[in-house]
Amino acid sequence: MRVVKPETLLRVLYRKYYERFKPERIEGLKAREWAYIPFSESSETMVRHIGVRSYDELRRLLAERVPKSVYYSTAYYVNPSASKMEEKGWIGADLVFDIDADHIPWARNKRYDEMLEIAKKEMIHLIENFIMEDFGFSERSLKITFSGGRGYHLKITEYEIRRLSASARKEIADYLYGSDIDLDMLISHIESGVYTDFGWPKRIYSFLEEAYKKYPNTRDWISKRFKERGVEISEDEVKAIETYANYLGLKALSSVRGSIKSVPRGEKRKAVEALVRLFRVEIDKVVTGDSKRLIRYPSSLHGKTGLYVKSLRSLDDLHEFNPLEDAVVLPSTEVRVLIKSFDRSSPMVRAINGVRIGEYEIELSEGVMSMPLYAAVFIYGLTRLISSVMILS
Repeated sequence: MRVVKPETLLRVLYRKYYERFKPERIEGLKAREWAYIPFSESSETMVRHIGVRSYDELRRLLAERVPKSVYYSTAYYVNPSASKMEEKGWIGADLVFDIDADHIPWARNKRYDEMLEIAKKEMIHLIENFIMEDFGFSERSLKITFSGGRGYHLKITEYEIRRLSASARKEIADYLYGSDIDLDMLISHIESGVYTDFGWPKRIYSFLEEAYKKYPNTRDWISKRFKERGVEISEDEVKAIETYANYLGLKALSSVRGSIKSVPRGEKRKAVEALVRLFRVEIDKVVTGDSKRLIRYPSSLHGKTGLYVKSLRSLDDLHEFNPLEDAVVLPSTEVRVLIKSFDRSSPMVRAINGVRIGEYEIELSEGVMSMPLYAAVFIYGLTRLISSVMILS
């Protein structure tokens, strides 16, 4: 039996992984900047401004350096290895969207597996209701990746969008998040019926139309829809949505138009504002607006969880994907670990206790525990509670 420090074991595991590494092919390999975070007890400073000319060169680089995490640029450059950004020669960049549980309010204080499920649903919402329906991209244009941590990346690499400016990318992010929407103009579109077959007007008008049809259970239906998504709503907002839905529903009936009680502008704005909050996409706006971003490289290992940064080939793959099973690639060899004393009420302990990764269900206790190697890496990376690892053979 050998006893090793967790960080030492991680280096060995990652070295073995990258010695057998098969790099995933991406568009524009030679034009990308590459970067990595090394294993270091003193610093986790990213090493960047690296250029590679072939997949063999990339594989040799990673086998030699043994990185904790690997990144590549969303941008394409003339000189990707130049040390100064102004000398790289920006050619264009992929359009990238980042969904992370950290940015989703209703994912806070959830278990790790619940966070992952919420993030997946948010990515599906982004793709189906905005990227495909509003922007008109086909599914074959989309590159979906599990980040290895608590979220997903969506990348669009089509040549036509690579030259989008940073301000154009910010506008796209604002549209998805519902930032700076002109509520009065939106209300005007909804009430006039103009543009209600597209985008935000369609989304909100359709909800109000459906809410009206749920009478006399309109309020319960509204509350249920918000609860299903995880978005908080006040009683005043539920009432405002119900009132506005009834107003629009009755207005559509020509026989009662003259007797409809008007709805104050403030109530209409309150209703629409709440519905924007319901439908907006909880993306990291900074990532989408950045035309020189570094993101995790598919087929690499995540530096904290040890999970595989996995490309998903289709929406069906995304729907069926379970990261705590399908992204586990480290060995299942049984090891014993020494767990330090810890506070059971700490956020990360509460987040992972009871979670099943691979074939192992996490239930931390102080002292010596037996578990698969991949679970030990996962627990150590997220909590740092493992002080030593005993390898049985």
